[in-house]
Amino acid sequence: MSTAPVLRVHAHPRGLWLVRRGSRQLGVPADLGRHLVTWDGTRLPPSLLRAALARAARRAGVAPALGEYLADRLAAPQKGRRTRGPWIRRPLLSASWVAAMAIPLVPVTATIALAGAAIAGTVGLCLAWPSSGVVVRGIGPFAQAMALVLGSILLHELAHAAALLRGGYPPGPVGVGMVFLLPVLWCDVTAVALLPRRDQLRVDLAGPAVQLAAAGALAVAGLWCGWPSASLAATAALAGVLWSLLPFIRSDGFWFLSDLCGLDDLDRPPQPGDSLVAKGILRTYRLLHGGFILLVGGSLAWRLAARGGIWLAAAFLVAGGTIFFLIRRYKAGAPLVRAQ
Repeated sequence: MSTAPVLRVHAHPRGLWLVRRGSRQLGVPADLGRHLVTWDGTRLPPSLLRAALARAARRAGVAPALGEYLADRLAAPQKGRRTRGPWIRRPLLSASWVAAMAIPLVPVTATIALAGAAIAGTVGLCLAWPSSGVVVRGIGPFAQAMALVLGSILLHELAHAAALLRGGYPPGPVGVGMVFLLPVLWCDVTAVALLPRRDQLRVDLAGPAVQLAAAGALAVAGLWCGWPSASLAATAALAGVLWSLLPFIRSDGFWFLSDLCGLDDLDRPPQPGDSLVAKGILRTYRLLHGGFILLVGGSLAWRLAARGGIWLAAAFLVAGGTIFFLIRRYKAGAPLVRAQ
């Protein structure tokens, strides 16, 4: 039995069709996609994949060079140097499970519905904020709070998937990874690049809006029902929303700004084909990103110097700078998988 990745072909009613093979995903013209459906669900080694794409290109009447280009992209090795995104990515839910669980959330991802969810969550948090300082004692209540937080995070990821489904493309798996030293959940929404900009922005903000609504509901439940675990979970969920919207980590806020500016990646050096406006945006972002890192690192070093002495702060700065440099080298290159 072949061990090659499974080839998947997903039709789209209005735009490009999605062709997926392992971690490789490409958009192809509909005329070419219709001739690739024959191989949907098969495991084609690189030689057979090239032959299939060349045959499909001839039948679709497109340039043979396009078939060769697609073959080179899809047949490239799936493993190798880790690219940008959460570290140590491990899938937890398959793409089929994610799609099935996200379908009920598709109506919620309309623009008006997302705005209403964000407003309702904010109002709920404001009304119940006095209960946010409640103290949770005991393993049982704390475990309840953590379960509620995990539920809100899963809703966040499924909302991204639902918004992508609304745009006509299937989501990838949901998994766990690491950002800096923090564990995070992520959803593969690489196909968002095929959507119009307005739909891209909706995918970016769907997760934070739905989790903000969940945080507001938990805060109200904690206040009205006297449920301290819900109040703690609401505070943690709100912190998760704010964290995801930070533009200096590769999460929802980062991708929202990237899509808003029409750039594939804000955190890259300017390239010869970029416009003057794009180059200015990229340089400004890198400057602000560097300032953010210095601010966070400097404040932590100041606290360490106040408590443990100047040598502890110096060791922290040296170790932190080295790790940051290695991370930048380790994550060099464009992302294969867009994880949000």
